Amino acid sequence: MTDQGWRGFRSYWDRGWPVERPPWGVFEVLLVIVLVFVLLFSLRLFDPYRLAALAAALFPGYSDRTLSLLLLLSLVQTLLIIGLVLGAARLRGSHPLRRLGLQNFNWRSVWLYGILGGVAIFIFIVVTMTLINSLWHQPLPPQEVAYLIGRTNGWRAQLGSLLMSCVLAPLSEELFFRGFAYPVLRSRLGVWPATLIVSCLFGALHYDLARFLPIALGGAFFALACEKTRSLYPAIAAHSTWNILTTLVILLTGSPA
Repeated sequence: MTDQGWRGFRSYWDRGWPVERPPWGVFEVLLVIVLVFVLLFSLRLFDPYRLAALAAALFPGYSDRTLSLLLLLSLVQTLLIIGLVLGAARLRGSHPLRRLGLQNFNWRSVWLYGILGGVAIFIFIVVTMTLINSLWHQPLPPQEVAYLIGRTNGWRAQLGSLLMSCVLAPLSEELFFRGFAYPVLRSRLGVWPATLIVSCLFGALHYDLARFLPIALGGAFFALACEKTRSLYPAIAAHSTWNILTTLVILLTGSPA
């Protein structure tokens, strides 16, 4: 690439994401991660029987209390992430939603990069996981969310699982990874190093070594969708579409994609 072409390429990305340099920094990003882990760990220190009974009362329809407890902990984690990210963004300046990328809503971008992008990611994941399964020496265990969805009984429990995995989880993860963490690293390191670091963190925090690579590549697509559209909405839509299709496969076949 010529110097002129490289400068044009850099100029194109410099007009991308984030629209403004975030007023928060790496400290706040790490603080959110630490607080989520500490608060979840503290919750687990409560009487496990009472906690499981509370989960069973809040989320009926699961085959055992372990599943309802898993859903409760997932819900608490999701709400913690959303609350801490919004709180940190608000404390560090005005217009927190704009600074997190919740602006420039455009149906065309949501359709093209969100819904169609999510379908493309889903197909890519299915193909990639088929190859990984063929190379793995034993059947891959399902992710916690797949186990949770596959063991639901009744439409109410299935609706709760769908709401958790297809709406709340994508919203919280995109708010943190692409809305909160990515702009900090992007403003300091540039597009590609920030995409690599945040995508690897995204894959690692799913605690699934076998699926780390496809999940990380999916995260890279979400970051580039933000760059292209200068908005977080397409990334949320793509993430939700990916999870919806995966959930439908689990419900229809009883096995994860």
